[in-house]
Amino acid sequence: MEPPPPPERTSFPAMDTEESRGSRRRRRLAAAGAVLFAVAVVVTVLVLRPWSSPAGGPAAGRLTAAADTGRVVALTGSQDLVVSRPDGTHTERFPALTQVGSDMTAAADNRYISLGDGRIVSTAGPRLAMAKTRIYPFVGGMQGVFGSWPFSDHDRQLLAIASGQDLYTDNRILEYSLATGKSRSLGIADVASGDPQTPGAFVTVGSTKDTPANAVAAQQGKFLPDSKAELRIPGKRPRLLASAATLAHDAGLPAGSKVSLGPYPSTFGDMVAFSVEGAATRRTGIVILSRSGTLTAALPPSVDADGEPAWSPSGTTLAIPSSAQGGRHVLALWTAGHPVRTEPFPAGIIYRTCIWSADGKRVLCAGTPQRANITAASTKWAIASVSGGPMTQVTGPGTPVAWLP
Repeated sequence: MEPPPPPERTSFPAMDTEESRGSRRRRRLAAAGAVLFAVAVVVTVLVLRPWSSPAGGPAAGRLTAAADTGRVVALTGSQDLVVSRPDGTHTERFPALTQVGSDMTAAADNRYISLGDGRIVSTAGPRLAMAKTRIYPFVGGMQGVFGSWPFSDHDRQLLAIASGQDLYTDNRILEYSLATGKSRSLGIADVASGDPQTPGAFVTVGSTKDTPANAVAAQQGKFLPDSKAELRIPGKRPRLLASAATLAHDAGLPAGSKVSLGPYPSTFGDMVAFSVEGAATRRTGIVILSRSGTLTAALPPSVDADGEPAWSPSGTTLAIPSSAQGGRHVLALWTAGHPVRTEPFPAGIIYRTCIWSADGKRVLCAGTPQRANITAASTKWAIASVSGGPMTQVTGPGTPVAWLP
């Protein structure tokens, strides 16, 4: 007798109980949490990597927060043009921009930099590039170019100073066009700055009296007798802004002081700051005039300029590295209608050169320690926030020339 066939195996679906549904839900949540955690880790790494310090660089913090706000063009002690972050790191050098000379400046909008060797650098692209034209030779007989002062690139005009002799009062001021390569004379002057086409060229002119005393003063450098400040616009008569005696009085210097004047036009040429250095007192006051020569402000005697004034991109605030009363070195900030505000520099450094960030929120000043053995790593940069707070000090690659976006 044959055994009965085995019973048919029937498959039944698992019962979908409340407990099994909860288990599946917990597994899905756990898997989703793991994915989110992994994504968070990746995002965190990507975000933090650009802020990390390079080997030997500064630690993370307030300093590195300012490090990604553009690039600083600087002139090294060996007269090479370099670009770095505002924290002094990631320095880039250019084979074609070595030994470029010591006299240079940037246009108010930082789109051009004139070099002491007569060349023009364009900063419009991602890298520095040489402009097609050189600013010398200008005219026959000119022995050299001592510097040039571009002010604006709205019509690619700049000012240049050239001399056929060694006398300081024989400097010839020229308007030069990068667009056409042509130049025309604005006359003789000691120092010039500004936009020759629109706001005008602000110049200082020493005495033209041919006396031995004046010739000696001219050869010695800058304390010229009977100097005056003028505004010159091509095709128009020079406009007298002030005499040296008037500016010395406004700056609080003793009557009869022989002075050295330096013009520093505001960004749009509606004001001009004059540094007024007394030969006897060696104190440098700052006097601010309107385009018509009206006195806008005279900074208090407590502000003794150590270096060149620098106007903010908006043309409303003037930054001056200064020796305040008591021998402290401070950054003085002047804005029309407000009292002068000072921020102390880090101790032990004399700061003489300042530039503004493109957004006008920071000022970067450069100086060297008060000691004799200056080395290549001696240049110190102090970064000040216009809104206040302690400065950040770093080691910079050289004297700052421009702060690019």
